[in-house]
Amino acid sequence: MAKNEASLESVDDFLKRCRQSGDAAYAALRSVLERLEDPKTRTQARIFLTDLQNRFPSKESCDQCFRTYHFQIEDIFFDQYEGYQDIPILSSRTSQLLSLVVEMVGFHCHC
Repeated sequence: MAKNEASLESVDDFLKRCRQSGDAAYAALRSVLERLEDPKTRTQARIFLTDLQNRFPSKESCDQCFRTYHFQIEDIFFDQYEGYQDIPILSSRTSQLLSLVVEMVGFHCHC
């Protein structure tokens, strides 16, 4: 099996890597997103992301995910906002986007 066709790790192994740091979470998520770009691995990556998201079904669990694993995954629903249909990326196919937020380590704002 070619490298880009190799199986994704389990959700548990993925979370173990993410638990290490924000940088580790970024690297782990980036590898999944790269699989989304490849048509050969896209379906597998989408299933993985769905399984991952299902681990954190509530706002409280999403917040805990961020504190523990340095990232947050949740859907953003746009159909509650007037004019969302006018946004090109939100065509008639969808009214939601998957949001991935990763902790920024070493980021300082001097406001």
